[in-house]
Amino acid sequence: MEIRNKLWEEIKSADINVRAILWYNNRHRTYNRLYDTFIAVVASAGALLYPIESKLPLISSIVIAMTSLVKAIFPQFIQSEKELTDLDRISDYYESYKNDLESLFYKFDKKEIDE
Repeated sequence: MEIRNKLWEEIKSADINVRAILWYNNRHRTYNRLYDTFIAVVASAGALLYPIESKLPLISSIVIAMTSLVKAIFPQFIQSEKELTDLDRISDYYESYKNDLESLFYKFDKKEIDE
């Protein structure tokens, strides 16, 4: 019974790790998409609204420069795609680890293997 409980705890922790990594990656990829969209919208607005107000391109350039500076100062808010891909690989590892543990758990539960 002790082995069964240990396997179950490992399966639960691997599942929690996978879910946490996926949640983190989804959140940061959303931030990356919002950042890219914001930059594109501000740049387009500055360029297209030039006939209405001649200072808008300057203002949009300043806004883009400030957001790029904030991104450089606080890189944890907008993570690179490489870091998120590395986390995806870690998630894949935990997923395969969880599947292996589930297979062991099933075999142990059906008495195909023993301690």
